[in-house]
Amino acid sequence: MVLLGSGIYIMISLESAKNEFNNKLVEVLRKTPPSIRECTSYLSKSLGKNLRGNCILIVASDENQFVHEDAINLAVAIELFHLATLVHDDIIDDSPKRRGMDSLQSRFDKKTAVICGDYILAMAIELALKVDIKDEYKKYSLANYAKSVCLGELMQDTNLFNYNLSLKRYLTIIRGKTAALFEAAFVSGAIVLGEPKSNVDLYKNIGRYIGMIFQMSDDCMDYELTQAESNKPVLSDIAKGVITLPLIYAMKKNETIREKLEQGYDKNILAREIINFGGVEFTKAFSDRYYDKSIVCLDKLEISSEKYTMIKNVLDVAARR
Repeated sequence: MVLLGSGIYIMISLESAKNEFNNKLVEVLRKTPPSIRECTSYLSKSLGKNLRGNCILIVASDENQFVHEDAINLAVAIELFHLATLVHDDIIDDSPKRRGMDSLQSRFDKKTAVICGDYILAMAIELALKVDIKDEYKKYSLANYAKSVCLGELMQDTNLFNYNLSLKRYLTIIRGKTAALFEAAFVSGAIVLGEPKSNVDLYKNIGRYIGMIFQMSDDCMDYELTQAESNKPVLSDIAKGVITLPLIYAMKKNETIREKLEQGYDKNILAREIINFGGVEFTKAFSDRYYDKSIVCLDKLEISSEKYTMIKNVLDVAARR
């Protein structure tokens, strides 16, 4: 334990913090009130890699790889919020599966899933408010990032089947719906660590860039991988009218793609055309720009080689999904 300001705060090793974070995330989902416990317990069996929460812990770690206890609550909060968005996404998309299991709305029903998603969101807010750094966190609060996610999703929805979607609008959409939570994770960790504003801004940029890379990689996977490889439906974006960068670029290179989309198409044939006209290749190259910008910011931070490597590993995971 260490004394900071007017109170005593517990600092624990990064590895212990990661274990406590994973255990607490499962625990809060399995110890909800009986009326909703069946749903939340079911979700606890299909958690992903918890990448955003782990980002908070990594960034919050000091030079000795110890982490302030507040980082754990924030890590759980951000993963709960992310989980709530996935539950709601599956309802909107009528998705039967999530991470190889029945989606919540498929396992139970849509009404139950909506209520469960709302409840999980409330738990996330409750945990985020428990931290002792509330004053410093106000400017970059999870609530503000949550609004960005919602606006990004809404902007995407209002642009479904909009084959005139610009590159600028596409980037605005994914900065909200995907990059916002990665940015929130990096900012949260930096604030818990007590970093000066200049460093918080650097971490903020890295988080946003990683989120942009993450989404662009996902957009490429939709065209490149089989369903077995990606563990989720493929070519789903094009079928649902979600306009992503591979499609935007391919339409620019070949006008007939737009015509085929408007007149009806075989999505498998169209997907091959999007690849053949460089849509995926261009998206990867565009993503590489964010990778390079992330490294520039990372190099400006005076951090240990161990922490540098951990953050770069997250960056590589996003880029090579």
